Amino acid sequence: MSPVNSIHTSSKKIYETTKAGGCRAIIGTDTTEYFFFDDEAKRIPMITETNTKAIPYECIYTASDSGYTLDSCALFKGYLKNSSATINCSGWDGEGCKIVTVAGTCSSNEGEVTTSSTLCFGTSPIGFPSDQDSKLVALELHEASSVFGKTKNDIIFLTVMSDRIKVTSSPPSGTEVKYFVNANYKVGSKKLIKCTGSNCVLDDAEIHANRVYLDGADPTRVIKCPEAVACVSEVGSTEMGYGYIDTASKSGAIYKNIITCTENVGCISSAGRTDKRYYIDGTAGPVYGHLITCTTAEGCTQVNPGVFTNGHACLDARDEKRVIICNASNPKCASVEGNKLQGYAYIDASQMTGAEAPFNYKSIITCQTGTCVSTAKTTGNHYFIDGTDNLMKMLITCDGTNCLSANNGSTSGVHVLKVDGTAANSNQIYCVYNIGCTSIQGEYKYN
Repeated sequence: MSPVNSIHTSSKKIYETTKAGGCRAIIGTDTTEYFFFDDEAKRIPMITETNTKAIPYECIYTASDSGYTLDSCALFKGYLKNSSATINCSGWDGEGCKIVTVAGTCSSNEGEVTTSSTLCFGTSPIGFPSDQDSKLVALELHEASSVFGKTKNDIIFLTVMSDRIKVTSSPPSGTEVKYFVNANYKVGSKKLIKCTGSNCVLDDAEIHANRVYLDGADPTRVIKCPEAVACVSEVGSTEMGYGYIDTASKSGAIYKNIITCTENVGCISSAGRTDKRYYIDGTAGPVYGHLITCTTAEGCTQVNPGVFTNGHACLDARDEKRVIICNASNPKCASVEGNKLQGYAYIDASQMTGAEAPFNYKSIITCQTGTCVSTAKTTGNHYFIDGTDNLMKMLITCDGTNCLSANNGSTSGVHVLKVDGTAANSNQIYCVYNIGCTSIQGEYKYN
């Protein structure tokens, strides 16, 4: 006689009777197992043809040296794919599971799958991940779904894998506010789904080309809503110096937070630095070279620095050991490690005076201590080797009114000796024609 099975309502485990008259947790041989039962709670094999009585469960196990220990089981709704068939189980109107005919392309049917391994919803089909990767998809149903067993206007979450698509009962755990792209967006509907804990509602996206949301479905991605079309999710840039204005951090009329992304942690939102340090705008990309600055009064805003003139840089907000340089090449703005060698410095492009161009710049960025800092030079006779010049031939001169980078002034047979502005009491800058400049200790004499 086949064992009779039952699910324990509090432990969420399936138990089956044994020949000896006892009961045990249903045995699995992998970390995820799918079991089918008939209407008499008897286990049946994986179906190969439509079975209106089949009831599917997904059971999760923990692997150990002694085997697999059952953690929990839950009713399965969605698609399962095996080598011979694609199975849809929804529990819709008391139905069991059925073998479905896979479409060649997406039609008007919400939730169908295609031979090209896509799930059809909204304006863009959702591709299946490869191998054992998974993606979380959030969407609003415009019609009742016999595929996923949900009613019209329901907000549902799907876990999409290469061999299965399942209805997930709730978004990722936590009590903080999270945003998801509405994968079933149509003109007239709302572009985002906003969840506070497990309470999820449709939300109007703020349309802006230079601000983003954290993607609640994937910690490595951000959501962009640049136009009056569907919002899109993209991988957040982990390039040094890059950041994004967080749309969700709006307070009154200003935006206070910056989203930064790293390979180890993913993307996080935190208060933007208001101490005259800058971020490279991740929404603008490398071609446009825009920066983000944050102030207490105005919040975080995008600025277009244009092309920096010789010697100019600004402090990197993400890493105090680095500076940002913007030029005419691609990428236009890049974060580079500040030159720590004695004598080297940068003109601070953010510290300008004057009502209109040409502006004066009185502050110098130095990195000799390992941290790059900006210091005003209000008196004359300060000299520095230009940190933006890889040839070491440019010299920055500060006269108390303005700092400029220019050729060091050496000629054939005539060397240049100047006081080192990074170590005025101990070093001097020595420049040789066609060779470059260096900082030397003490007074240097030559023939």
